[in-house]
Amino acid sequence: MIQFPSGRLLATVVFLAAAGWTLGCQPAVESSAGQPTSVPTTLALAQPAPAPPAARAVGPDASKEPAQTAPEKPAGKPDDDDPFNPAEIEKTRKMIEEEMAKEQAKWLEQQKKRIAELGPPLVENVDKLIRLDKVYPVWTDPQKKRVVMVGEVCRREGPLEMFACLRRTKEYESVVVVDTQAQIVHAGLLAVGAQNGTPVQFDPAYKAATGDEIEVTLVWKDKQGKQQTARAQEWVRQVSTKKAMPFPWVFAGSRFTKDPNSGRTYYMAESGDFICVSNFGTAMLDVPVESSSVNRELQFEAFTEHIPDEATPVTIILAPKKKAAEKPPEAKPQAKSDGK
Repeated sequence: MIQFPSGRLLATVVFLAAAGWTLGCQPAVESSAGQPTSVPTTLALAQPAPAPPAARAVGPDASKEPAQTAPEKPAGKPDDDDPFNPAEIEKTRKMIEEEMAKEQAKWLEQQKKRIAELGPPLVENVDKLIRLDKVYPVWTDPQKKRVVMVGEVCRREGPLEMFACLRRTKEYESVVVVDTQAQIVHAGLLAVGAQNGTPVQFDPAYKAATGDEIEVTLVWKDKQGKQQTARAQEWVRQVSTKKAMPFPWVFAGSRFTKDPNSGRTYYMAESGDFICVSNFGTAMLDVPVESSSVNRELQFEAFTEHIPDEATPVTIILAPKKKAAEKPPEAKPQAKSDGK
């Protein structure tokens, strides 16, 4: 019979067992008084049981050497095939970055070719225009105080949130697309004397966009090669009246934001909110009336009958509307002196 330890000795045994030690005891023997007693021997670190010897092959294959197992990899050494290996992650990142750079370079070459195919702007005295970018088709006309761009028709039917957008942004809901950056056009408008206001506000209450009114004029060639001109509003139809949009555009000016990680400053209209017919807090040009951007509540659509075929080159002219000259204040008649 074995006598189990109790009390403080039991606690010590439990602790040592948890630590990987075992307490060896000899079987209980009877004392001279006839009482069983246990005799503790030594404390030893528990050792794993030895693995059973490998079974020897029998039969025809008995003479063959047993299969060798692959040696275990040293602990802490990264696996080159492990997808979570930092070296592999960095390698994959660089590969993706290189592929993206190649695609971007390819796209830029295509963009240059596309811009060249659009041709020069359809305005007088092209040689007197000042180009604002060596690639993008944007100019200022210092004499007539206007900004000139060249784009193309990208949509002729359906609901609209934009009249014009930037390439690779919102072509699916715009009539015209332009290869440019919105901030370049913003700078051009400032250069010709336009003053930006503030974008639309929705909270705590609706407040329409403000800024100088901008006349948007379109020039293109029809199928017969004859030059045509129209106000941009004629290519936008108001859903409720089925007539051309009656509202002007104002130079809201979008807004700038700073990336907290890179520290770079971004012009928020670069997301595509270029010349809008729905209100956006990031719009460069917006309508100064309440116009929802919710799909089921869109107020404007493409005026298909007035719009030329898709891919037709279009010259877009932005001209700040001339303000009425302010009358000088009338001089107040001076009170006659009584000589005192």
